[in-house]
Parts: sequence; C-alpha cells; structure tokens
Amino acid sequence: MTKPSEQIVNQNPEYSVIDARGRKIVLCRPKILEKMTFDRAVGLEMGQEFNLMYIANTSNLSYVRSIDGEPVFIPASPLAINALIQQLDYEGMEAVEEAMEKYFPKKNREGKDSKKAETELKNS
Repeated sequence: MTKPSEQIVNQNPEYSVIDARGRKIVLCRPKILEKMTFDRAVGLEMGQEFNLMYIANTSNLSYVRSIDGEPVFIPASPLAINALIQQLDYEGMEAVEEAMEKYFPKKNREGKDSKKAETELKNS
C-alpha cells in the first residue's frame, strides 16, 4: 500500500536527459509559485513589453532542477535566467528542449485557454 506522502511525491516525477557534453540534466514540472516567480523574472508582469521570442526560448528553463547533480533553483531574476542559459549553453538548451517534447508534451503544459491567450497577446 502506498503512503499518502509517496503519492504526492509521485505526482510530480523527475526526468533526466544527457546533453551532447555528457551532462545529466534533471527536469521536473515547476510548482505554481515557482512558475509564477519565473514568469515574473521573464517579464510577464502587467505593463511590461512582451518579447515572444525571449519567452519561447526561456520558458523551458523553469523545469530544470539539476545539472550533473548540482541543484538548479528556479531563476527569479533576468540575471539568474541569463546565468542558467550560459551554464546550459547550446548543448544543454537543446537537450532540455528534447526532454520537454518527450516528457512534457506542449498539450499537457498549456491550459485549455492557452491558444486564446496567445492570440490575445499577439493582438495586443
């Protein structure tokens, strides 16, 4: 029989991928507060200009939990996002993207109204 605490842990599994440099990158879906903190760091606050290309290129970073066993904390500022991008570099970013497609399909990451919100964002 599974304990309630084990059920909670199993609801948010971790996945790993090896990048072209041989680094093990662990990913896990962020909790809601972590996601909101990351969104704020990206600039998804009311009144800020939206840079869709930047958002598209950085959105997966909130899933990164560790690189070669070293913990990675959710970036909470633009500087922290840049530091993680630099640490991952092209090889890590590509590996993260591949893992996201495999383990976190876009249809499961987006809410029901995501297409509507995306259209509204583009039209604003």
